[in-house]
Order: sequence, then C-alpha cells, then structure tokens
Amino acid sequence: MLAPHQHPQLTRLRANERGVTLTELLVAMAVMLILVTAITSSFIAITRRSAEAQARLRATTAARSAVDKIATEVRTLPIDPDPAERGFRVTNTTLAWGDGLDNDSDGVFDEEELNGIDDDGDWSIADDRHISIGSFSDRQRLILRPDLGDNHVDEDNRFSEDILYLYKPAEPPDVTCSGKPAINVTYRVQSFAGEDNVLVREVFVADATLVPCGGTVTTEPVLFGVVSFDVLAWNINDDSVVSSTGIAYWVPNWDSNAKVPPLKPLNAPVGVLPFEHPGAVYISITVNADRLPLDQQRNWITKNNGLNVITISTIVTIEGITQDPDNRYFLYVRD
Repeated sequence: MLAPHQHPQLTRLRANERGVTLTELLVAMAVMLILVTAITSSFIAITRRSAEAQARLRATTAARSAVDKIATEVRTLPIDPDPAERGFRVTNTTLAWGDGLDNDSDGVFDEEELNGIDDDGDWSIADDRHISIGSFSDRQRLILRPDLGDNHVDEDNRFSEDILYLYKPAEPPDVTCSGKPAINVTYRVQSFAGEDNVLVREVFVADATLVPCGGTVTTEPVLFGVVSFDVLAWNINDDSVVSSTGIAYWVPNWDSNAKVPPLKPLNAPVGVLPFEHPGAVYISITVNADRLPLDQQRNWITKNNGLNVITISTIVTIEGITQDPDNRYFLYVRD
C-alpha cells in the first residue's frame, strides 16, 4: 500500500497547486502595462483629435457667421443720390507673415499678397479657370489672364489687416448733426477688452465733414482670434490696375471720393460718370483654428511649422450698383 505522499493523484494535484513564479508575474505585469499604455495612448489621441475637430468646427462656424454679417451690410449699402453722402472705402495693410505653410507646393511659403494678381509668377495658361455654359463664359475679358479665380493666384498669401469703411444715411436724421448725417461703420482688427486679434465693428454718426455727432462711438466684437482680414473691391471703372484699361478687376484699395471724371465705367463713352462704389466686394477672414488661443501659442507670429487656421471667403455684389437707375452696369460693364 502506497503512503499518502506517494499516491500519484495526490502528487499531480499538489504540482498543479504550486504558486506563480516571480518571472511569470513580471511577464504578466509587463503585458498588462503594454496594454494599458496602448489603450491610454489611443484614448489620448482620440481625445486630442476630437478636440481639434471641435476647435476647427467652432472656428469655421464663427468665421462664416462673421463673413455673412459683413456681406449682408455690404450688399444692402444704399447708393445715396447725393454724391457727398456716398461712402465706401477699403484700406489695405499686408503683414510680413502668413500661416507658415507652403500652400501651393512651390517650395516657398507666404510669398503672395491677396490682391488678385499672380505675385510669384507661377501662373500658366493651364491654370486659367472659367465657367462656360454654351458660348457664355464668366469673366470673359479675363480669359487667358491671371485673376483671382485661377489656380496659382493668391494661393499662398501673407496675412492682412485691412480696414473696411461704410457710410450710410442716418435714418431718421439726427437733429444734432449739421447737414445730412450718415452712419459710419468700420470693420477692423484690433484689441478689444484686453484681447488682441479681434475683428470689431465700430459705429458712429457723423455729418458730411465726418465730425462725430449724435452720440458716442460704439464698438462691438464680431470675431475673436482673427489673424487676417482681407477685402478687395471689384473695380468697374476704367482705372484698372492691369496692363490694359477697359478690364474690370480687383483692387486692394478703394476710396469712393476719388472716383471722379475722367474715370468712367468699363467701355462707357466719354462723359458717363464713374461708379463711386465697386461692383462687388471680396471678403476673406482667416481665424485661429487651434485648440489653444493665440495668446497661448508661443511666438505664433514667427512660427515656421505652420499655423492651424481656417479661411472663409465670399464675393458679394452691391445691389445698388447692379440696380443702377441709369442702367450703366448692364450697358457698359457686365459681360
């Protein structure tokens, strides 16, 4: 008869009940650590991508709202019959930097100015883009010429801090003003409530000499985190910046008070008065789309690894021009 400790079944049972060795424990812990690290890294990456996507969505929504606000005000700008009461002005200021990215893949970054011109000279006939329907093409006089709608034109721009001025008749007239008062609206990028890079809308009432009257200047924020505000005016007179006159084109500066004879609408006979306002306005806003606000991004102005931004642009027609009572727009300008 076998002793209890010599019984084969008891021997196997005791072998199965032996403890986990230190080596096995360390291996198990290492495997667990790898799994936890992988899961944590994936969670952090997913969280970061989600935060980045939300930041871009917020930036896109806010920029689009700001562009729509300005476009609505420009579109409905009244054309006062009194030339002294008409007012539209764009002042261009191009900065020395952009987003730090090579947006057109030519090996250079931030080399152009948003002005509707091929500044870096990389445009070719193959870049010409025009919508054609049958025998009709948009921008007919600009076919085979570089312009804002073509490839390699204004695709890698430096930022701008343009200023847009609008003057509208005050309704009802303010009795505290001498002469016919006007509402002066200014869009610009400046500091607001201690924060930089804010697109603001400034409003005050002034008389014909632009002396403020009828209350103080009011300033409201339109959009925060703005790194570029660009405005171009569609010039439909004969003082074009391109090589030959008689071609409507975008210009970075405009002053309605300077549109006087002998300037005239495109292809109009001598003696036809010029348009004080542009036919259309190009509005572009570039806003920070990073998770961090600009003041928390170290040296964001000079950083050369690319700034995370969103750009929203639109072209809006001034309805008072297209509905000109003398029909000048359709007679002499429109293709």
